[in-house]
Amino acid sequence: MATGLKYYFGIDFGTTNSATVGYVVMDQKPEAVKYGDEEGRPIPSIVAIDKTTGAVFNGRDAWDKKMELSESCEYISSVKTILDSEQVKTIAGREWTAVDVASEVFKYLKANVHNRTGIDMEEATVAIPVGFSASKRAKLREAAKKAGIHIRSFISEPTAAFIANYDELKSSSIVAIFDWGGGTLDVSILQHINGKVSELATVGRDTDFFGSISFEQVLCAAFNTHYVSKQVGFLLTSLCCKNDALPQGSPTSPALSNIVMRRFDDQIGRWCNQRQITYTRYCDDMTFSSDRPLYGVYQKVKKMLFEMGFELNEAKTHFISNADRQTVTGLVVNEKLSIPSSYKRNLRQEIYYTLKFGIEDSIVHGNRLNFLEDGQPIRCPTYMTHLIGSVQYVLQIEPENRWFLNAKQKLLDYARAYFRDEGLGEEYYLHRSRLREKDE
Repeated sequence: MATGLKYYFGIDFGTTNSATVGYVVMDQKPEAVKYGDEEGRPIPSIVAIDKTTGAVFNGRDAWDKKMELSESCEYISSVKTILDSEQVKTIAGREWTAVDVASEVFKYLKANVHNRTGIDMEEATVAIPVGFSASKRAKLREAAKKAGIHIRSFISEPTAAFIANYDELKSSSIVAIFDWGGGTLDVSILQHINGKVSELATVGRDTDFFGSISFEQVLCAAFNTHYVSKQVGFLLTSLCCKNDALPQGSPTSPALSNIVMRRFDDQIGRWCNQRQITYTRYCDDMTFSSDRPLYGVYQKVKKMLFEMGFELNEAKTHFISNADRQTVTGLVVNEKLSIPSSYKRNLRQEIYYTLKFGIEDSIVHGNRLNFLEDGQPIRCPTYMTHLIGSVQYVLQIEPENRWFLNAKQKLLDYARAYFRDEGLGEEYYLHRSRLREKDE
């Protein structure tokens, strides 16, 4: 090693991909070097384990085996999202925890750096999501330690992104950083004064259901080599994914998510049928109901989701008895379908203000942020159709609700005049014809 040569390492341990960067200082001249795979790409955060021999494959080797749909291995991905899980997976006679799997990713990153530089990466700074819990940090330290890496400190991923793009952002005093990852979304407001960076505010949350479904899951489930060539499969998956995940709002995401979840639905459906349990799923909302105690459902679902690379949202998991109000996807289902009273009450208020004071005043009074810009109402025609659509939704569930039947007619009459006055008669009548079709 040359005299005065110092290495400082940083690791981005990602849900989908991971990478290492080395900050090399030689003769007081710093240089950042990225350590990806042989082609310079990030390293997939996936581990493949041979079912018979227990041999471990990492990075691009594990990825290629999964893309080839090799059935000789078990594949574990998205381990970052389940680090604090207590689930254990037995493969080839060995028990694997989430920490064990994460440790294999760290080992691979360490070996990759050594092969490239001859340097043993003994410590590193690790970038983590803003909302990373204390328990997950502890598990990540444990996994790195097993790989022979001491985590000297953690840094939030948005702050790391700022530092990585410092030359372009150094003239800015206040910067907002949005970090969309395969498993998390982080937002940070950073203050930059005289070369010092501090976090003024941060918020982090798990991605939506679609965002938790990875590129590889879509490729393997929907576009694998059983149906199309490998090249076509990659192309179709790339067209349907963004940032290595299904995007919220895309028309293809709901269908593809159901394809990914089909095996889960089939397996849990059979398991429930054997126990006289009714199972339903809408996106990531799963409901289990029975006249019998639901023993074992929680652990069964948690284990199956873990094996697929998902994590059960404990905060949204509830056990509800017959005596409690049972709400599923916003509907009350105790004896018959009904709309929650709070929803109808708020909708009545919106309708009242719209009919009495007009669309603009209703938007402002209700503080409808999606239809406000600098405190002024915008997209008023869209708000009108939204309001009529909300009434139609209530009537689909409660078709005999006289109050909303009358409200619908009043809104249609109001909308006819409003759209005519705004010169949008054609758009209105097209919308009204769609409502008539639904009524018929």
